[in-house]
Amino acid sequence: LLFRVMEQSGISTEVLLMEKHLETMDLFLTDGGRNQPIAVFLNASGDVLGRWGARPAYIQAVMDRFKKNNPNKQAADYKEKLNQTYRKIGD
Repeated sequence: LLFRVMEQSGISTEVLLMEKHLETMDLFLTDGGRNQPIAVFLNASGDVLGRWGARPAYIQAVMDRFKKNNPNKQAADYKEKLNQTYRKIGD
């Protein structure tokens, strides 16, 4: 969708693959992690004008609560609780 908007608007687009540009990706972390996809909007001078990430704010809030309440990824029920959280988001 984003590519179509950019194309229709006549805005030039460049894609950087995360695996080949980790140092750039690390400038735009989401809650300390590398999340994909992410779009960064720059002007001709390279100044960041804005950014867009894959998660809307209301979903990010749910995930932030989950991470706060379930900090141990090694817990026996972590995966089950994560899947329950995903189902809640999908409802």
